Amino acid sequence: MPEAWNVEHNRLHHYHLGEDLDPDLVERNLSFLRDMNILKILKYAVALALMPIWKWFYYAPNTFKELQITKWKQEGRELPVNFEAEEPVTLRMLFFPRNESDKATTEVVNPSQFMLQVMGPFLLTRFILLPAPLLLLPGGPMLFYHAIVNLILAEMLTNIHGFIT
Repeated sequence: MPEAWNVEHNRLHHYHLGEDLDPDLVERNLSFLRDMNILKILKYAVALALMPIWKWFYYAPNTFKELQITKWKQEGRELPVNFEAEEPVTLRMLFFPRNESDKATTEVVNPSQFMLQVMGPFLLTRFILLPAPLLLLPGGPMLFYHAIVNLILAEMLTNIHGFIT
C-alpha cells in the first residue's frame, strides 16, 4: 500500500538508517537466521529460499504493521501488552502465531484485513486482471496460464534483485 510504504520506508527507514528505529535493520530482522542452531550451509539455503518471496513474506506485512501502529497511535489506542513493535512481521506470524507476542501482532496487523487491503488487491490485479484479456484470444486459456507463470517468475526475479540490492 502506498500509505504503508510512506510510513515504513519514507519516514521510519530513511529517517533512522542503520539505527534501532529503522524497521529495515537487517542485523535485527535476520537475527532469527543467525541464531538458528543449524549448519552454516543450511543458513545460506534459508536465505536463498527467502530471496524470491521476501516482499510477500516479510516486506508487505511489515510495512502494513508500521501503518497500523501509526493509525493506532493517531486514534489514541494502546498497543497490546505483548506486542513487540520493533520486531518484524512475517506471514508466518500472521497465519501461524506461535506465542503471545505473535498473537498480539495479529491484533495490530489483522490477517484478514492484511489480505483484503494489501495482498488481495495486488494478487488480483497482477495475476488475474492483467492477463485476463488473453482469455478472449484463440487459445486464451493456455495464453492466460503462460502469462500467469511468466508474471510469477518475473515477480520472483525482481524480488531476488531487490533482496540483493
